[in-house]
Amino acid sequence: IRDRYEQILADGNELVIGPLRKDLVEEFNALNPQLPVLALNYLDERVAAAPTLSQLGLAIEDEATSITRALQTAGVESLLVFHNYEDWSLRARRALTDTWTGRLTVTPFTDVRTITEAVGSAMDVAASQERHEQLSKLFSEELVFLPRARQDVQAIVALIDNVEANALVPALQFHFADQLPVYASSQVVRGARRSQLMELSGFLVSELPWYVSDDHLFAAMREPFALDGNRFSALYALGADALRIALMLDVLPRDNSSAMLGSTGAISLHEDGRFHRELGWASVRDGELSAATAPGGTSSD
Repeated sequence: IRDRYEQILADGNELVIGPLRKDLVEEFNALNPQLPVLALNYLDERVAAAPTLSQLGLAIEDEATSITRALQTAGVESLLVFHNYEDWSLRARRALTDTWTGRLTVTPFTDVRTITEAVGSAMDVAASQERHEQLSKLFSEELVFLPRARQDVQAIVALIDNVEANALVPALQFHFADQLPVYASSQVVRGARRSQLMELSGFLVSELPWYVSDDHLFAAMREPFALDGNRFSALYALGADALRIALMLDVLPRDNSSAMLGSTGAISLHEDGRFHRELGWASVRDGELSAATAPGGTSSD
């Protein structure tokens, strides 16, 4: 990358967009570049950024923060969070738990086959069953019994993929939790077929405006670039925002004082040179995603 950078300087360029890979961003940053650089990924927080380096990416932490803000605005005080052990999910869980100030129950999914058991434990249905068994022994007879789930949870956050989300729905129904609103990161819909989305009806998803807010650029690129079902589609949105930002990078204040509505969210630049995104919201209805009003009343449009 040093050779590439020397060529960039020799060619008389005024600004660099990229790299995309995290390891190359770190390598490029170590060169202490003279030119303004808009990296398309983030340095590790422990690494000091060069003064000329700005960072824009599709960090899952932005989704977790968007979920937290929306739920707090809506007045939700008690959450049940499900996550798996993928890196993105663990990072999202950490970002959410670091900023959540209300009551919080965190339940991991170790295997899709254990989801029903995990939901029952999180909803205290197993404890209800145990109390029934103790009372039956005490009175030496079988009692009429209807399991009861805990009543203090106001909402569920799902930091899981679409396969796990499809297993979560019947588990919630089985454990009397299907009336709770479910807010999810975009991973629950990534790569999902319409039949899978049908099972997630009612889910509210933190999503890129690129997909749900009538983005004219997405509409123009959708067919020529085969964006439907394309797992790299979000990177096109990142590229579009990178160009928009690059054209005004030298005048953007680093104080989080203003936000630009882009294809990846409402984007603001912070003092550390990192861009943060407030994502839009989508609801799952009849196997499709559509723009939705976020908890607290903020529209994605």
